[in-house]
Amino acid sequence: MDIAVAIETQPTQRSVAIILGLNNWTEWIRSIQHRAETLGVWKYIDPAKTEELQDLSYPEPKDVKQTATRYSDLSEDEKEELKEQCALYW
Repeated sequence: MDIAVAIETQPTQRSVAIILGLNNWTEWIRSIQHRAETLGVWKYIDPAKTEELQDLSYPEPKDVKQTATRYSDLSEDEKEELKEQCALYW
């Protein structure tokens, strides 16, 4: 049996820290932080942060072209960009 096959057949083990009280807070928050950093969301859930998050606003024509007030003010390329931004919003 080659090594690649042996590794693939081994069960995946995950380490999960469960908060049991003040005694393991540091271990628990570090495990949460590590996972959140991996996913790129730690800046949103970091309990040490004091700044308030802002609600997202739905993309509008002015987000693509500053002078645009209506969809019809956009070029075809700008309309496509706005559609892409709207898709990311959802």
